[in-house]
Amino acid sequence: MIEKTERKTIFNQHKTSASEVSEIQKVIYHNDDLELFESEAERNDYLSQFDLLEESVDYHESLHTVLAFDYSELKTYPAELSRRLTALFANLDVTDLMVLGHLKMNFFGNLETDHSDLKKAYSDLKQIVGTDYYDEGFKIGIQDLETFIPIVFWMQRIDTCAPEFIFFFDDKNRFSFYICNSGNVHILSYNNELFNSAFLERHHLKTVDQCATNFV
Repeated sequence: MIEKTERKTIFNQHKTSASEVSEIQKVIYHNDDLELFESEAERNDYLSQFDLLEESVDYHESLHTVLAFDYSELKTYPAELSRRLTALFANLDVTDLMVLGHLKMNFFGNLETDHSDLKKAYSDLKQIVGTDYYDEGFKIGIQDLETFIPIVFWMQRIDTCAPEFIFFFDDKNRFSFYICNSGNVHILSYNNELFNSAFLERHHLKTVDQCATNFV
């Protein structure tokens, strides 16, 4: 069951997500030059994306692991990735995941795209939210990864106007992950390492030192 959920609700109930997002927002904000905006309205619109900039949250140490698997067929990759992640997380007794962007911004990027897979992704997303503007979050079951992984994959791979990071947070605050434009899964484990090599091998996944794409 996919549920639309306000970001503030997710942050209040899952402090790990608040810590992760707040840290990213503060890095982005301090690295950007606010003097480049041509008007006060543009500047205020930009600042409205930083909904955790002023929050004081506890820092959670995390271990960053990049997961990949050998697969070269681009068209069917998102479905295969969904299948493998669903099996992986089911083995960890994951039931629900919280999904949100690193900034409070519209999930929908370039709606004028001619890319067929991205157009389908946005069509599927619009069916979920009922509009082509949505800047909050979602609560999904792991069975819904079949729907969400292809949407997020094509957004991250094709659309630079979409959120740069779309996080999936474990409902039990054990880990989060995001998908990069190479299609690799970046896992952030909190407190305990859940994704050791033996466990990953059972699910035909491996760790890589750097992201690369092998699609044909």
